[in-house]
Amino acid sequence: MKVQSDWVIGAVIIAFSVWLYRIADDFPQGTDAFPKLLLGALILLAGMMFVQSLKRPRQTENVSEGKTQAAFLPPAVTFLACLAFVVLVPVIGFFVSGVLFSAGVMFYLGVRRLSTYFIAIGGVMLFIYFLFIMELRVPVPHGLLF
Repeated sequence: MKVQSDWVIGAVIIAFSVWLYRIADDFPQGTDAFPKLLLGALILLAGMMFVQSLKRPRQTENVSEGKTQAAFLPPAVTFLACLAFVVLVPVIGFFVSGVLFSAGVMFYLGVRRLSTYFIAIGGVMLFIYFLFIMELRVPVPHGLLF
């Protein structure tokens, strides 16, 4: 199978970003600046990718089926973990879901030291708790456990 898709990806990103930019035009005055800035940067970078893909010689690489399936697995597992997190948040709560999600992804990525789990997950959860709940008073979903 021949693969040469950078120009297609660049064009799709540009089209999607332009569509979102037009939606941002309907935002209230002042709230549209940040989304437009990010979308403008995305359009610029995708445009550079598009132009660069057209300038380089037409090199194609052969991709075997086994390599394609192996390359598909990590993003698929990560997507399913994110999907499980979103589904579990209203059921068992944000913090419990966050701990389970973080621990699961860290384990999948090969982290095996227990101290790393406690430091990373504990630090992120404490940061989220103190910043968003204590300081900014942002409500997080509570579930059966917390």
